Amino acid sequence: MANPNQFLFNANELGVEIPPNFNTSPFRGNDNIDTMQFPYTQFDHPTPTYTHSPDTSSSASASQNSTTFGSKRRKKTSEIWQHYEEEEYVDGDGVTKMRARCLHPGCSSKFSLQKGGGHGYMRRHLATHAKQDGQAAAIQSRINFNPDGTPRGIFVYDATRQREAPATLIAVNDLPLGFGESHGFVEYIRTAHTPSFTPVSRQTTTRDMKKLAKAGLAALKEELGSSTFSIAITSDIWSGRAKQDYITVVVHYVSSNWELNKRIIGFELIDVSHNGENIAHAILKVVSEFGLAKKIFAVTLDHASANTTAIKTLIPTFEVYASKFLLHQRCACHIINLIAKSALDGLEPYIERLRMGISWLNASNTRLGSYRNYCVVINVPCHGLHLDMPVRWNSTYLMLQLVIRDKTQFSAFVNAHFPQEDGYHLLGDDTWHIAESIYKFLATFNESTITLSGVYYPTYHMIVHHILEIAQHLKEYENDTTLLVAVHNMKEKFLKYWKTRPLLYTIAFILDPRAKMEGFSGVLSLLSYTVNVSYDQYSLDIKDKLQEVYSKYELKYGAALLHRPPAVPTAGRGKKKVWGKIFGTSTTTPSSSTGSSTQTPMVQGGGELAKYLNSLVVATNDDDDDDDDFDILQWWQDKRSTYPVLSILAQDVLSMPVSTVSSESAFSLAGRIIDDRRTSLTPEMVKTLMSVKDGELARRRAQHTTENPELIASFEAMRWTEDQEET
Repeated sequence: MANPNQFLFNANELGVEIPPNFNTSPFRGNDNIDTMQFPYTQFDHPTPTYTHSPDTSSSASASQNSTTFGSKRRKKTSEIWQHYEEEEYVDGDGVTKMRARCLHPGCSSKFSLQKGGGHGYMRRHLATHAKQDGQAAAIQSRINFNPDGTPRGIFVYDATRQREAPATLIAVNDLPLGFGESHGFVEYIRTAHTPSFTPVSRQTTTRDMKKLAKAGLAALKEELGSSTFSIAITSDIWSGRAKQDYITVVVHYVSSNWELNKRIIGFELIDVSHNGENIAHAILKVVSEFGLAKKIFAVTLDHASANTTAIKTLIPTFEVYASKFLLHQRCACHIINLIAKSALDGLEPYIERLRMGISWLNASNTRLGSYRNYCVVINVPCHGLHLDMPVRWNSTYLMLQLVIRDKTQFSAFVNAHFPQEDGYHLLGDDTWHIAESIYKFLATFNESTITLSGVYYPTYHMIVHHILEIAQHLKEYENDTTLLVAVHNMKEKFLKYWKTRPLLYTIAFILDPRAKMEGFSGVLSLLSYTVNVSYDQYSLDIKDKLQEVYSKYELKYGAALLHRPPAVPTAGRGKKKVWGKIFGTSTTTPSSSTGSSTQTPMVQGGGELAKYLNSLVVATNDDDDDDDDFDILQWWQDKRSTYPVLSILAQDVLSMPVSTVSSESAFSLAGRIIDDRRTSLTPEMVKTLMSVKDGELARRRAQHTTENPELIASFEAMRWTEDQEET
C-alpha cells in the first residue's frame, strides 16, 4: 500500500485561490486552508494534513466515524470531515442513505455520499466559502499571536497607512525628514519585517506630512465648526533657535460628550513688532480660518501690556457669544510666578553659597570625576547639579530640590576640598537649614502652578482654593525672620492682582456643587481675615452678577430647550461635610437629617439658578480620597435635564484654562521641532510638523501630564520679568 504522505503539495498548486485571512472556524479556529497540505491515498482524493499539530480530540473523533456501503465499513482518514458532519436521510424511494452536511456558519448545503465518489466536490465547496469570507486578493495579511501562541487577530496591510505611519513617527519623535531613507531604518525594516521595503525619500515624506496635516486640520475644523459648544483660547509668543518668532493659538473646549480637549490651531510666524494690534491681527486670522469668532467664550493671556491692547481690539469681534466682562482672563500661573519671583531678591544671599559650591564642582572635569568616584565609594547615586537662572524663580526651586536631594555627598565632598574661609566650611548646617526652609516655602507655589496647568481636567473652579491657600501660606510665614522681607514683597504682589476676585473665578467656584454660594461666603470670610480686606460688598454684588450672566444664557438657550424642570422648595440644606477649612467643622444646620431647616434661602425666587443655589451642596469628606476623584464635568453632565441652561454655562466656564501654560508647552514642542538640526525649516513646514504632532498627541490624550518633562521644560522657559507686567 502506498504511503499516505508520499505525495504532498499546497492547495494553491491545485489552482484553488485561498484568501489569506480565511478562517475555517467554528470547525478549527487555528486552521487556515492555505497552510494545508493534501496527500494522495489509495482510497480517496487528497485529504488535508496540517503543517501544525492538529486538534487530536477532533481528529480522533473523526477517525472513529465510519461510512457504510453495503456490508463493508471503514474508518474515515480524511480530515475533510472536520468541516462536514455525516447524517442519515431517507430518499424518495424510502431508502436510508448517508450524506454530508456542511458545518460552515450559515451554510445548509448537503452532499450525497456515493461509494467511490471521492471528496473533490466537497473540497471545492470549502474553497467557495474561503473566497466569500476572504479579503480582496490585493490585501496581504498575517496572523498575529499572543505570547502564549494563540491567534490575536488579523493584520491587514494597507499601502496608504504604510506611507502615513512613518510620517507620523517622524513628526511625533522629532526625527529628520529623511529618516525614511536612512540606511539604519531601511536595513531594520528589510531585516526584521519585509525584504521588499522601498525607502521613503525626504520629498515623499514632506508631501505625506502635508497631506496628514491638511486632513487633520480639516477634521478639526469640521468638529469645531459643527459643534454647539463654546471655545476658550490661549495665546502667546515664542522665539526659537532660528531667530524667528511664532505666535500660538490654542483652543480648549468641552466636547458634546463632556470631555475636555485641547488643540493647537495656530502656530504662525510673526515677523512684525509685537504690539497689541499685530498680536490681535494674528489671533483673529487664525480664529477666522476656523470660523470660530462667534464661539469664543474667553481669551486667556499673560500680563504683558501689549496683550491688554490686543484684547481691546478683539472684543468687538469676540463678544458675540459672551459678555465683554467675561472675555479677557489673565493667566493665573503667570500671577503666581510673579508673586514667587518677587521673593527671590530677598533670598539671593541665603542661597549664594550653594551656587558657589555647584559652580566650583562643575568648573573642572577632573573634579567631577573625583566626585563621581566618591559617590561610588560611599554607595550613593551620583546626579548632575546645575545652576539656576535668576530670571526664573522655578529654576531656583528645582536647583534647591536637586541639591537638597544630594545634600550628604555634595556637602561632604565640597567641604573636604573647597578652601575654608575664616575657618568655616562653605556649606555649613546653617546654609542647609536656610536652603531647606526656602525650598519648603516655595513648594506651595510650585504645586499650585503644576495643578493649575492641567489640560484634561477643569482648572477654573480650583483657582479660588489656591488663592486662599497662598494667602494663608504667606500669613503663616509673615513673622519668619529669614523670609520676612520676601513675604512682605509677595503680599504686596498678591494684593496687586488678587485683592479683587475676577468674576469668572467666582462663577466657576460657585458652579462647583460642593461649594455654591455658601462655600464662597466661607472663602471670603477666610480671605478677609487673612489679608485684612473687607469683602462684604463683593459678597452682595456677586449674586447680581451671577444672575446677570445666567439671564443672558437663559435668553440665548432657554427658548431652544423644551424641557424646563419645575422649581423645588428652597429650604432644607443638610449638614455640610465639605472642605472643613471653608465651611468650618462645626458649621451645621438644624435638623439636618430631616431637612426641616427654616434657614433663609440663599437666593430668592424660582428658576434653575435659584434651584441650584438653594439645594444641598454635594457632601464630601476632607479625609476621604473620593473628594480628589470628584468629576465636576460628569456631575454637570448628569444634571443636564435638571439644569438645562445652567449646565451650558457650567460647560463653558469649566472649559476655560486658568493659565497659558498650554501655550508654553506648545513652545516646548516647537523647541524640539526647530532644534539645531532643523533651523532651516520653513515656517510652513514648522506649522505642518506641529499640526501632525499635536494631532497624534491629542489622539492619545498625551498632550500633558503633571510629571511630563515637557511641562517642566515649559515652566523653565517662562521668562517673566517686572518690565513685562501691565502698568
